[in-house]
Amino acid sequence: MDLDLEPLVNSLDTFIGVLSIDGEIIFVNTAPLAAAGLLLDDLIGQIFWETAWFSGVESNRAYIRKHCELAATGVPTTGEVQVNLSGARIWVEFTVHPQFNDKNQVTHLIPEGRIIEEWKKSQSALAKINYDLELAIYNRTKELREANERLVELATTDYLTGLPNRRHAEEHIERIISQSHRTSTNMALMYIDIDSFKAINDTISHAARDAVLKTISDRFRAFYRKNEFMARLGGDEFCLIVPNFKNQQELSKTAQRLIETCAGTFGVDQQHITVGLSIGIAIFPENGTTYQHLSAAADAALYKVKNNGKGTFGFAD
Repeated sequence: MDLDLEPLVNSLDTFIGVLSIDGEIIFVNTAPLAAAGLLLDDLIGQIFWETAWFSGVESNRAYIRKHCELAATGVPTTGEVQVNLSGARIWVEFTVHPQFNDKNQVTHLIPEGRIIEEWKKSQSALAKINYDLELAIYNRTKELREANERLVELATTDYLTGLPNRRHAEEHIERIISQSHRTSTNMALMYIDIDSFKAINDTISHAARDAVLKTISDRFRAFYRKNEFMARLGGDEFCLIVPNFKNQQELSKTAQRLIETCAGTFGVDQQHITVGLSIGIAIFPENGTTYQHLSAAADAALYKVKNNGKGTFGFAD
């Protein structure tokens, strides 16, 4: 045994020995000897599988001998066996390592063993620590992800109606325009305005105004189709994005149905408030190929509708 390594090996709780290729004990670390009440001098020169560790059960001795003989051929072996330790039979997991010289010949055997129960306890404790750590990391990651999702939601959702807000709408329009460029498809941008909302706002409370906006938004939400996109731009202004439509007639029907479905009379603050909608429509690519151009075109169409009597829709020139 290397004298520099001997103090370290002796301090280990696991069993480590050095055997000749015939199984003769050359060295055993002291920790397992103390636990078994044995002295190193009593073991040096003995055949490993004939020691008191394996006495009482002949099959154990034969089992260990078989593993040592196999290791002597250059093959590391692993197994489990009962040994006599402190007056009791204890299950031990062991490995027998062959040690080679520079000619690749086996010169010694290195048996190593650990008590299974103690080892399993330590592994179980380590596994629990790892599990707790992984669970803590998972929970923290989940919390951060949910917090980030919540921040994104707050940044892109209108607080009053729950519809996407102006920022979200602008980002979505940009994506649809980019997609339309790539696929050579059309899309329409409808700007929607609640008619005479300023006058309505002056005659009812803030809470009633909010109730009207929420009700109209709920109707909008129930109206638009899965591939369409509705948002509140602010105040009484909304927008509807219709991708890949068939023709202008389809857009006219959509706009008219939107007016008929979402406008109407509301009972708030013990009053009956009649709400109408005006809609301006811009088409990609006829009225523009960028968000700025389409927005300006839809806004101009809406302005023209409101100047011509409200309560209807119109297309950009």
